[in-house]
Amino acid sequence: MVIKINRTKLIYYIVFIIFFLFSTNIILLFFHGNSNSVRSVNYEDYDHFPNDIDFRIDTFYETKNIFFSVEFTGWAYINKTKDSENKYIKLIFVSDDNSFEIETDIVDRFDLMSQLTANNIKGLNHGFITYFSPLKLKNGIYELHIFCYENENTMAIINTKKIFIKTFRSFKEFNFQEN
Repeated sequence: MVIKINRTKLIYYIVFIIFFLFSTNIILLFFHGNSNSVRSVNYEDYDHFPNDIDFRIDTFYETKNIFFSVEFTGWAYINKTKDSENKYIKLIFVSDDNSFEIETDIVDRFDLMSQLTANNIKGLNHGFITYFSPLKLKNGIYELHIFCYENENTMAIINTKKIFIKTFRSFKEFNFQEN
């Protein structure tokens, strides 16, 4: 028995299979442009910086949208630095095999004014917020690190000791339960 397939149908089948295999990346490319980017990095490029950062993760929120997006808010600053207009903060998720960098948007934190003044920290631009889809992260267990850049001479990174587990469409914080 010989099955005859029309060339046009064969092309449609091939296009459908390709679209199906890469659908997540295609959808993220076209419809998720307003979120912060997820980029694979080499953690060794960061691990030589000092860890002189004060920080706090205020919220971690998971959405139930098509991208399974998550949102992080918090603040971070390097101790004893001047106010910097070029400041940026990145979240870096580090596993045994992979590291991913997520950009954040800097926001002013007026609620930290007394803490910043007490620590001789200038400016209010120490808050961050980010919204991204973890679908590009490979499955694994990740430690969250915060990288803070003030200027060419003032950079630092710190391990937050927060653990996140990425499995397919799930991205959850792992909470240690003490007995």
